[in-house]
Amino acid sequence: MPKLSVVVPMHNVEVFAESTLRSLAANAHPDFEFLLVDDCSTDATPWLIDRWAEKLPGARVIRHETNKGIAQARNSGIDAADGDFVTFLDGDDWYGPRHLAGMVRAMEELGCDFARTDHVQATGTERVIRRPPARVRNAVMDPRDGIAPADMETMVDYPFVWAGIYRRHLFDDGGMRFATELRTAEDRLWIWRLHLKARTYASLGLHGVFYRRGVATSLTQIKDDRQLDFIPAYDALLRDVGRTGRRTVSSSRPSGRTAP
Repeated sequence: MPKLSVVVPMHNVEVFAESTLRSLAANAHPDFEFLLVDDCSTDATPWLIDRWAEKLPGARVIRHETNKGIAQARNSGIDAADGDFVTFLDGDDWYGPRHLAGMVRAMEELGCDFARTDHVQATGTERVIRRPPARVRNAVMDPRDGIAPADMETMVDYPFVWAGIYRRHLFDDGGMRFATELRTAEDRLWIWRLHLKARTYASLGLHGVFYRRGVATSLTQIKDDRQLDFIPAYDALLRDVGRTGRRTVSSSRPSGRTAP
């Protein structure tokens, strides 16, 4: 069984796929597997995936016969993953050398359910390090503390699922899948659910994942009606928080019996 599964959804990213796949090769390890999910690309992406899969240790290719979107592409990777840990990389982003090994090592040392990392925002030739708004670094914390207070930026305001690593047991009950009915904002809903479900987490001082900003395929460029999915995402979020709150109150209620 591999130590780490890396889920890489790819759709029409022929311009960037080479650098993405090359960065996976630079992070390859006998205990790592790479799940390359082709979401019915119509450009040269499938050819590039096949070419790299032949020489990338631990690579497995998953193909969608129809375009299903990034949420289902990630879910397909999760369902196929065999690793003790799971992480994600979008098809137009890339890793610095040894980033994956650093995340796995930190998770083994800390023993937490998940960890978030810094990332490098790449806009053209400009590079800017973005850090999650955690209280402390490289220490185990309660995920609920990453939600409150409401008047401050907290960990749920850092919605980059690829800037993190997650223990397999979080996915094993069929939960922690991405909402396929959403075309945008699925990351935000997923991060909230993560903080409501997990028991422990950490923020790591690693910045080896590079986020390509300002490209035509990026969701930051989308200006059409898909932006409206932020509204149903937050509606679902409020329902989740409400259910969690009711369970917490119920479990803390006294049984009604009085001591003799």
